[in-house]
This record gives sequence, C-alpha cells and structure tokens, in this order.
Amino acid sequence: MPIFSVGGGTAQKGFGPPRGLSLLELAVTICLIFVLSGAFAVYIHRTLKAAREIALRNELLNIRLAVEHYQIITGRPPESLIELTRPIQGIYAPEIANLNKRLTSVKTDSKINAYKFLEPFRLDNSGFLIDPFTQRYGYDRQQVRVYSQTKGYERW
Repeated sequence: MPIFSVGGGTAQKGFGPPRGLSLLELAVTICLIFVLSGAFAVYIHRTLKAAREIALRNELLNIRLAVEHYQIITGRPPESLIELTRPIQGIYAPEIANLNKRLTSVKTDSKINAYKFLEPFRLDNSGFLIDPFTQRYGYDRQQVRVYSQTKGYERW
C-alpha cells in the first residue's frame, strides 16, 4: 500500500537516501590519489638525483687521488683507469703504505708484493669504471684529468 505519491512514483517505508560513494566522489578521490603520487614521484626523483651527484663527487675525488698516488709511486700517469684497479707488482717499499690509507695492499709472508690503487665502484661489461649515472668515466692522460661523461657533469 503506497504511503504517498510524488510525480507518479511511490516511496515505500524503509527506503532512504542511497548509501555508498557516488561516481563524482569516487572520481575526486582517484584524482587526489594521482596528484599526491605524482608529487611523491617528483620528490623521489630529485632525491635520487641529489644522492647520485654526491656519489659522483666522492668517486671523482677517490679516482683523482688514486691517479695522483699512482703518479707519485710509479713516476708516470696511468695509461687508463683500468690500470688503477689492477695490482702493481714489484713495489716493495713498506713506507709507501703509510702514504695514504686509501692504498690497499696484498700481503704475503709479511712483505708487500702488490698495490691496488683503487677498488672499483661499478664496472660495465667491458671492465671500465662507470659513474652513478651509468656512464663511463673519462680519462685524459695528457692532462691527467678524470671526468664524468654524463651530460651536465663533464666539468666536475
């Protein structure tokens, strides 16, 4: 039995406003989630770039120190950066080990037989040192200059 009639339709007892989310509320919520995730992605990208820049500065400093140490000990600059990562045989001067703690030595029978001037950070498939942006480090033997080949960081 109808309780009242509006516009030809009938409303029954127990019926109320629709429950749940309307399509508009759902669309607004989804848009808000996308905007927040986009802002978070930009923040993460900037943070990772800053971390890579700090790592690049540190690695360039370490490589340049290794080149200087190599040049002091051998009297000539290295042919390539790969030469810094290989042990040099025939250096038997223990006082050189005190030159800098960054030098690593291979000890056998309490004698220093070889030096590795640099522990590689990251290597590509060809064995070359790569920077945090996955580009090879460049090395100019004539100027004894180490640099990054990543665009925008060549002058660091």
